[in-house]
Amino acid sequence: MRPRGGLMTVPFSAMAAADLEVIGDVIARDNPGRVAALIHEMRAHVLALDRNPDLGAPQARCGQGARMLPHGRYLIFYSMRGSGPLVERTRPSARATGA
Repeated sequence: MRPRGGLMTVPFSAMAAADLEVIGDVIARDNPGRVAALIHEMRAHVLALDRNPDLGAPQARCGQGARMLPHGRYLIFYSMRGSGPLVERTRPSARATGA
């Protein structure tokens, strides 16, 4: 666990952050009011990895140590680094095979 200003954090790679932006853009087309809430929910869900990094299912096909944590219709792919979990990608479950 890595306290930072009293808050626990799990970092997102640049690709995972870009994935979130794309997800937000797609959702905004149909439901702009839902975007901020969904992104907040996904980030809050990821915080559980700080306390339980083995929460996600192993994903050997994505690389050694890769894990996947589902969140509704989205899949959060992460790996363990020396300092803790790092979110590598956030993908809609229908497109996750290319993660």
